[in-house]
Amino acid sequence: TKYAANAMLATRISFMNELSGVAERVGADIEQVRAGIGADKRIGYNYLYAGCGYGGSCLPKDTDALAQTAREHGYRAQIVEAVSGVNESQKALLGRKIQAWFAEKLPGRLIALWGLSFKPGTDDMRGAPSLALIEFLLSQGARVRAYDPVAIERCRALLGDRHGLEYAQSAGEAVDGADALAIVTEWPQFRSPDFGLLMDRLREPVIFDGRNLYSPDVMRDKGFRYFGIGRGERIARDNGSGVHPVGEEVFRPWGSFEGLGQGEGYQVKRLRVLPGETLSLQRHRRREEHWVVVSGTPVAERDGESHSLNVGDHILIPLGAVHRIHNPGDEPAELVEVQLGDYLGEDDIERFEDVYGRA
Repeated sequence: TKYAANAMLATRISFMNELSGVAERVGADIEQVRAGIGADKRIGYNYLYAGCGYGGSCLPKDTDALAQTAREHGYRAQIVEAVSGVNESQKALLGRKIQAWFAEKLPGRLIALWGLSFKPGTDDMRGAPSLALIEFLLSQGARVRAYDPVAIERCRALLGDRHGLEYAQSAGEAVDGADALAIVTEWPQFRSPDFGLLMDRLREPVIFDGRNLYSPDVMRDKGFRYFGIGRGERIARDNGSGVHPVGEEVFRPWGSFEGLGQGEGYQVKRLRVLPGETLSLQRHRRREEHWVVVSGTPVAERDGESHSLNVGDHILIPLGAVHRIHNPGDEPAELVEVQLGDYLGEDDIERFEDVYGRA
């Protein structure tokens, strides 16, 4: 009975994690799905939280024990076996998201990690998702600075002195100068940090939230690039054509863009440039661009001249002009970009300077 009870709880978690993958692909928010499911009195809200996987001793051990007991008696408990498989995949999810964001620039990057224990209130790290994330990031050449209120010594005992792994004495110290923050354990103090201090200390305001602690809309309004679990967005990769599907928001180190429309010889995008960010200094050989400002006060540079823009202003970037855009303001700047030309692929970008190392 104990095996069955814990396997049922594990099944609820893995089911929600499966749904979170669907949510990311159809543009739904798993938190809204959870609210709807949990409102059904036959189901309730307990163990319906999507995240980066479960750990500990009871759920993994008892789920595997139930599956093994079934096999020993000539029966394959397929759902029970799948639950463990889904959980192992989910533990790898944050690492895959971080890798997708940084791509070939991941080696050498410093990732702050909040939370080491498998759940808050303990230093128990048996099966903790943090272990899978640390191992993956180190294997990719990234550096990790980890903080946990009580589990640092337990983690040190498990992993030893690993090249690229260091420990912080506070959550603030962990993020100081880091290229991104990954949240793995939902300790209460992580739910309401000083976001202003977080913005100042992170080298890039990127958060990978493995426990869906924050609202995506609120985080974007604060200027963060925020990626949760099943929150209705994915980190999109270039599909090779340079023409991105209408309605898909594609995230870049400087902000994001969204395809608004496309056709023969043209493409329309909405650009969102975060405060203080700058696009690369670049030019195009086969297209011209028209920018119209819809919010914020960006500065456009065109062939060495700077143009301060306000809402409603527009500027033409002729074919071959060396250009970039910068947002010196305190709020995100949004522009509508119309591209016209015989070829609109991303490989028509010739970069001269880039603060993100892509030149």
